[in-house]
Amino acid sequence: MAAMGWMVRVGPAAILLAAAGCRDLQIEPVKIEIADLAVAPCDTNILLSLPPNERKVNCYEVQGTAFNPSTRELRKVNLYGVIEDAEGTIVREGRIGSLPDLGQGKKIPFLVRVFFTQKLREPLKLDAFRAKGLT
Repeated sequence: MAAMGWMVRVGPAAILLAAAGCRDLQIEPVKIEIADLAVAPCDTNILLSLPPNERKVNCYEVQGTAFNPSTRELRKVNLYGVIEDAEGTIVREGRIGSLPDLGQGKKIPFLVRVFFTQKLREPLKLDAFRAKGLT
């Protein structure tokens, strides 16, 4: 029976920090509270700012608030969720967009534009939205 081992990928920055004695460095995801979600079609002027060959897309704005309950500043915040059409068909799942950095204990409003190539049956439903950021 072959021996089983673990392989862990470590980036160059982590190797340099470990070599310099920075063993207390924490890079761990922090769950962010998402609330007040709403979705609406984008203003048509948004599409006019796109190149002519890209104006055939359908744009929606996902709005809400994000709250960082931790005592640490969060960077590289990503928003994830499920968007369904009026018939319950999933039209987008996974990463929806990014949010600005969040200070400790801060609550901020956000707006993320989501583009679709197909026409969607409205109203759209937002489900299982969550966000994670790194310290």
